[in-house]
Amino acid sequence: MDTSRSVQRSGCTELPGGWRVERWQAPALVDHARPGQRLAAGSAELPVMRTRAATGELECLARGPAGAAVAAADADLRGEPFELSAPSPRALLIGDLSGLAPLVFLADRLRSAAVRVKTFAILGLDGEAPFRPVPSRLIVPGVPAWVTGTLPLFEDWGIAARLASAGEDRPGCFEGTPVQLARGWLAAQQGVRDVCVYACAGPALLEDTRALAAAFGLGYQGRAAGSAC
Repeated sequence: MDTSRSVQRSGCTELPGGWRVERWQAPALVDHARPGQRLAAGSAELPVMRTRAATGELECLARGPAGAAVAAADADLRGEPFELSAPSPRALLIGDLSGLAPLVFLADRLRSAAVRVKTFAILGLDGEAPFRPVPSRLIVPGVPAWVTGTLPLFEDWGIAARLASAGEDRPGCFEGTPVQLARGWLAAQQGVRDVCVYACAGPALLEDTRALAAAFGLGYQGRAAGSAC
């Protein structure tokens, strides 16, 4: 399907750490956008984080100074989206900050799926995040009790999530990689055959999640993180 259309940037919200959410008026694209895709507008490629059907907007996550271009006559959606036609009963989402936008989009779609999907997300903090971590009220069996840090948006959605930090001691965060935390969680479960792993990250973490899924015999979908700059 040809989804090339003109788009116009309709707003921008600054976030912590030099991040921002850009809103793009794209009524012809909004119904076609899927988790894992990027909006290609002019010279920029921005990972889609959410869609706003009521206003015809795409919300994209970016970092650094906003580009000068505010419109593009020939925009399109790029990248292979996650396949969600028949999701597993449980989903394990793993990523880093470069894969945050697709994972937010994915979690949003899973929580509104026709068949209930129980989702657990693990995000690695490999730099300054676009949010302030908060302690989660949601108990996750198999996760150390002191690991409580989560994303405010996921907490508001009622989605269990935890944060991991391998290079810096951060309160409430798991001291290690997302895959190390995921491995401990999977090992603590009574059974994991109904779990599908979805990953969006840089090459190293993506390869580690692939190996993790193979070790436990789980379904797996991995997507390379697109540019967020």
